[in-house]
Parts: sequence; C-alpha cells; structure tokens
Amino acid sequence: MKTETRTLFKKSALLLGAVTAATTTAHASADYGPAIWRPTCSTHFYTGYTARQVYVIHDMEGYYASTISYLQGCNNSVSVHYAVNGKQDAASDMPAGEITQMVLDSNSAWTSGCWNRYAEQTEHEGFASNPAWYTEAMFQSSSALTKSKANKYGIVKDRNHIIAHGQKLVSGWSAWASANLSFDPNCNSHTDPGPYWDWSYYMSLVNGGNASAWYFGAGQDGWTSMNSLTPQIWTDAGWPGIIYSDQVGADSEVLGPLTSFTGTADASVNVSVYPQSGSSAAHDMQVFWKTGAENFLDAPKSSPIVTYNLQNNWTRLNLNVSSAKWSGQNVNQLRLDFDQANTGTRWIVNHIITQQTPKYWFGSSASGWTLGNGLSGLAWTGTGWPGCIYADQVGNDGFFYSPGALNYLGGANDQIVVAIYPQNGSTANHDMKVYWTTASDGTWTESKSSSTVAYTAQNGWATVVLPVGANANWSSDYITKLRLDVDAVNSGVRWIIDYVAISHTTASKL
Repeated sequence: MKTETRTLFKKSALLLGAVTAATTTAHASADYGPAIWRPTCSTHFYTGYTARQVYVIHDMEGYYASTISYLQGCNNSVSVHYAVNGKQDAASDMPAGEITQMVLDSNSAWTSGCWNRYAEQTEHEGFASNPAWYTEAMFQSSSALTKSKANKYGIVKDRNHIIAHGQKLVSGWSAWASANLSFDPNCNSHTDPGPYWDWSYYMSLVNGGNASAWYFGAGQDGWTSMNSLTPQIWTDAGWPGIIYSDQVGADSEVLGPLTSFTGTADASVNVSVYPQSGSSAAHDMQVFWKTGAENFLDAPKSSPIVTYNLQNNWTRLNLNVSSAKWSGQNVNQLRLDFDQANTGTRWIVNHIITQQTPKYWFGSSASGWTLGNGLSGLAWTGTGWPGCIYADQVGNDGFFYSPGALNYLGGANDQIVVAIYPQNGSTANHDMKVYWTTASDGTWTESKSSSTVAYTAQNGWATVVLPVGANANWSSDYITKLRLDVDAVNSGVRWIIDYVAISHTTASKL
C-alpha cells in the first residue's frame, strides 16, 4: 500500500469491532467463488487493463477489517483487487483466511503505480516486521487465489511473474523485467511483504504442491481419469470450468494431483457434479486419500459411500473425511470414485473442495453464538451439564444466531443435528427450524430455511434433525450464517443446547 496510508491503518485497528459489522454485509464475488464482494470506492480504479503479466503480493501494514473499511472510503487514492485475512484477533473479527474482492478482475486497482495495468494484486493482513499474521490459513487461501488467477490469465507461476511489491530488491529481477515485461520494474519503492513471507512455501502452494481445493476454472488442475473412464477433458464452452469423462465399466474413478496439506478435524470434501445421461439416476460416490504416514489408498482412509438419485442436473455432495486417518495428517493425494456399477454416464465436475464442516460443541464457551428475537440471558455453563449454552424464551419466535462468515459449501446430503433440553415451560410440544444466509443474499427468508420439525420434550434431552440438504438453496452458494429458531410460540422455556452440528448423511434425497 502507499506509505501515507499505513499509519492510518494502524490507528484504525481500534475500530475493528465496528468495521467488522459494516463489512460483513456483502455479496459473493463474481470473479472468484470463495471471495466476498466488498467493492472499493467507485472512482478508485482504472477501467480495463493492458495485460495481466504479473501477480503482485502486498502486506497491508495494518489489519484486515480496518483496511477494507478504509479502501471503501473515497477520501484516498488506493484500491486493491483482493484482500486476505491473517488472524481472527477477536470474536468480532472475520475468520483467518477469509478473502475479500474489492475491484473486478476486468479493471486495474491502484496499488503499485506503473505496474497497475499489468497486474492482479492481493493485500494481506499484517506487517513486514512481524510474521504473526502470516498464518497457514492465509497462505492456503492466498495461494489458491493466486493459482486460480495465474491459470486464468496465463501468468507464469514463477518468482519473475508472481512477485512482491518490493520485487526490485530481488537480485537480477529488475534487469530481467526490463527486458521481458512491459512496465518499468523500478517505479515502486516498497519492501512488502517483507522478510517473513515464506516465498518457497507459498510458491509450492501456487504450483499445486499443497493445494486442497480445485475449481477447474482454467484447466484440469492435475486430475486424471483412472479406472473405467475415458480420457478426461476440460472445457468452459457452455459450462462453468469443468472436467468430464465417460464411464465405460464398473468402479469409475479420477485421481487428483500430488498435494500436501494438513487435514483438519470435522472436515468434508465438497463435490459439484453433474451425472449426464446414463442408464440410471441411482449413483454413489466416495473419496479415498493418501497421507505421508500411509502413502497408499485403502478403505480406512476413505469417506463413507454416499448414495443419491440424479440425472442431467447439478448437485453438490459433502463426503465426510473426519477420522484419525485425516485429521492432523499430511494428506498428499485424493481419489474420487464416482460410481461402482453405472456405465454410460458422463461425469461432469465443476469443483472438488476440502473444507471445515461447522460443528459447535460448546465445550468451553458459547463459541460466538448470540441471541435474536424472543430470548434473553444467553449464558454458557459446564457446571452440572455438558458444556452448553442456554437462554430463556420471553416471547414468540425465539432464535439463536451462529457466528457469521462461515463460508461453508452445503451439500444435498447435509443435515443439522441439535441436542436440546427444553427446561420447564407449560408444554412439552415444540417445533424447530433453521434459516441461513449466503454470500450472495444476506437476508433471512423462507426460501433459505429447513422444514419445521415438531418434537416432544420437557425437562429431558431431545435430538432434533433438521433436513437442510433437502432445500436446493442450501447447496447453491457459500453459507455465511445460521439462525436456529427454537420455538414459534412457546414462552417460559429455558432452552439448553449441548451442540449444533452439520452432519453428512450417506443417503441423499434429491
């Protein structure tokens, strides 16, 4: 960023809580699915660009939320295509690794002087003098973004083309750039992102060594057809970027590229798939993986098989990979099995993405949950109970809010399971449903809700299952927030909740 803005960013960090609330009212990015669209001031970019020759990496010398707020104002002369969060510094802060888009890819941001018309650019939370904000979440998110844009615009994935704002400090680069690029390599005097940015690791991620998400925006990303499939093809003609191949025998599968990322607990693999034609709409899907500890494919390192019925339409499925063979392990390759017996189907895939499945166990805190209408006195306790949250219903239509910015891709085979204890009250007859917001629609509407589930419980535990995957809007966009409606009319009840967890069924009802 420009030197004169850096002090302002540091001071504006004091406004982080207020800024977070303002900037989370946002929509999905049209240019990059995982990003949230929070546009910069409408006069602070060049329309169009000359050529995308380089991708420029910056640090903010400040904090994510306050930097976004500053760039949305019109009393400055800076902008950026993308911004990435490094740390979740407080409960009100956005998640580590969250990406914001502020300038369309088709325009040029004002970030690096004479380079602007030739560059895509990303700002990263943090300071060149302190590595604390350069987190794994930041590196994973940022590298996936850079890789996607390099593929899209044909930017060579090396250190001559994926560069620092202070790239002229790299010995020999200025001479090389003068001979090979179309702009003056010495028109910037900055030094960011500084000595703590791990370029070797970052470039290994950009080049696919550690990627854990494949969007097929510009190619096959190293995935290949294996057993019972014709050679794989990539296209975006009439489709989003997709890979596809035809099943010609039993047990069809595609093998992913070599990779290296640490598997997390409560993880899933989200697959966007279109089974075209074929003799049957009845299908199954499963994912296998290798690790550094066990570099082979076998049943203990696989998801449960998910069965579903679909033909000539899109769906998204979540494959549950939560196990000791995944969590904490260095995952180095995936294999996706489409169908064990179905021949004649063309398997079309838009993305394969590993992600964290939201689960709130309330083991030591309220985990960021807050109260909405009709409830009062939110509290957490572990005394005499499992770790739980509770609140008293004082009016009709009581509900709880989850933390925001979940950035979770739902699947048609998802459900939400709630363990709840309705204490006291005048009746044991209750109902429950859940609403959600998405990256493109931050409103609470009936179109983005589960069916209402009736149940009976009073002074005892009940497990309520909400069939969210049955609603196509659950798996149409990134989910950003949940609202749990505990009862439409019952007042006088204390609602005690042990957990709220998204789970993945093995039989999807499409």
